[in-house]
Amino acid sequence: MILRYTSLTFLFTVSTGLFAQTIWSGPVITFTKTSFADWTQQQNQDRITGNVWITRADSMGIFNIAQESGFEPNVSPAGTEWAFGTTADIGSLTFTDWKTAVNNDPPSSVAMPMVLHLIADDIYIDLEFQFWTQSAAGGGFSYTRSTDANAVEEDVITGQGHVLIGPNPCRDGSITVRVSGKGDLDVQVLDPTGGRVSERHERPGAGEHVVRIDLGDRPAGIYFVRVMNGDTHASTYRVVLTGR
Repeated sequence: MILRYTSLTFLFTVSTGLFAQTIWSGPVITFTKTSFADWTQQQNQDRITGNVWITRADSMGIFNIAQESGFEPNVSPAGTEWAFGTTADIGSLTFTDWKTAVNNDPPSSVAMPMVLHLIADDIYIDLEFQFWTQSAAGGGFSYTRSTDANAVEEDVITGQGHVLIGPNPCRDGSITVRVSGKGDLDVQVLDPTGGRVSERHERPGAGEHVVRIDLGDRPAGIYFVRVMNGDTHASTYRVVLTGR
């Protein structure tokens, strides 16, 4: 018998006076861009929302490749602002651009909690850098961050691993599927009639594997993401595409 359970988390909206802000409180994920990886490729970009895709070239600082072609001091990543601390203390934090926030010394920010504010989306994210490659040594970096709590998280007690899909609902058409485990991985997206609109086949090694699916050209509506991990486990997830 396959035993599975679904763990749902909740999205917190904090209202103060004339404004409301969204704090992502979903499961923590790790994003890594390895040294000398091609920063123009989707797999080397943390596509947080349709407005913010964080990456780094072989040197210099991080930038938002959705809005800029490279790092610009005191601006990049465009559309973001940063502060040291956590979202629990958001009211007392002072936000600024990333370079100023880390005092022009990115390695000093490793293992220190920060908050990332996505300005256009008005989303606040807890984030912590795990490593930073200095100088022109390939532009490697890694951080952990919170996610949209509307993502669906399921743990499957069969040894086949862990699946995380989000955001859900999805506004910009970019869906991320994260699978922990091993074995062949197939990801299909079906429309309400059962028609296949996207399919990916991967051969990941052990550990976490990320598949990003672009449904930006599809109409708003309900879709189903079918994840087949190995030969013995398949799960189907309902995803709502809201459109821009």
